[in-house]
Amino acid sequence: QIIFEVFGCFLLVYTHLNLIGKKKSESLSINALGVGLTLTACILMGETISNAILNPAISIGSSIIHYLAVFGSSFENIPLYTVSPVAGATFAFLLYWYSNNQEETKGKVK
Repeated sequence: QIIFEVFGCFLLVYTHLNLIGKKKSESLSINALGVGLTLTACILMGETISNAILNPAISIGSSIIHYLAVFGSSFENIPLYTVSPVAGATFAFLLYWYSNNQEETKGKVK
């Protein structure tokens, strides 16, 4: 579960940064379609593994509602669903930042 949550969020954030984060392009609808297809693929792949939450707010909200409705403890998975997406997003940003800095330094050397 942890591996998919990290990987799914990494894939989603890295796709978003590369398609929409770089420049304002004239084909913004194609870029949005790419992000939507990536999200769809992550949900379809992770639905059976970890319910494909990919968003800490959803997991915390559903845990609170479940706790209030059932009067049970449903908070045991909150660290999994909050730390994993943050870690995946951090890895995606670091890879994006590193790859863009490499491109800029190659351009300055020539």
